[in-house]
Amino acid sequence: MYYFKKDDKMSYKYNVTFDEEKVKELREKIIYKCGIKKHYEYESDSFYPNFYSGLISNYKEYPVGDNEYDTETRTIYHYSYDKIEPPYLARLIDRLVVDDSTSIPLILNYDVKKEESVDDKIDKLNESLKVLDTKDISKIKTKLSELEDLIDEKKLNENREKIDPYYKELLGLIKFNLVDSICNDEIDRVKDFLNVNKVLVKK
Repeated sequence: MYYFKKDDKMSYKYNVTFDEEKVKELREKIIYKCGIKKHYEYESDSFYPNFYSGLISNYKEYPVGDNEYDTETRTIYHYSYDKIEPPYLARLIDRLVVDDSTSIPLILNYDVKKEESVDDKIDKLNESLKVLDTKDISKIKTKLSELEDLIDEKKLNENREKIDPYYKELLGLIKFNLVDSICNDEIDRVKDFLNVNKVLVKK
């Protein structure tokens, strides 16, 4: 895969290579060690857990009753499980391994501080509570319920690791080999030439 970089004077063409197996292994580490784990628990006769958008653990299901419809009877199940939401960096790795060149600048400019922690969410919620109208009991109850959920989420993620060292490891696995470079003025000259050429062809 090729990656193009441009500065004020020059444009550079790089051949990007990486060990796919090592990058995939690192992706798994990032998800398991840095992803946010959330607990889900509900009852339904039709809404099944989505196993494709995250990693599931501690999964349990059992029947709790039936729903009678005009044409059928459906069993109601109680679902309980924990699900890991992959960090944004893991999703960028998914794009990298399928040779999506647009992932390269996003990885290079990735800001580890933007991965919001549970503590960050709790701090934001506490700030929003401070500015609420004390007479608006309904909103206060809603916010307190959200805060309680986040505190439970924090306990569930007490062993979560920082993503910084894994990001540095990813950068070390990606190799940039300079293939060629060209002056930007030369590119502009060629572009101008091609535009003139198109006008001549049309005539």
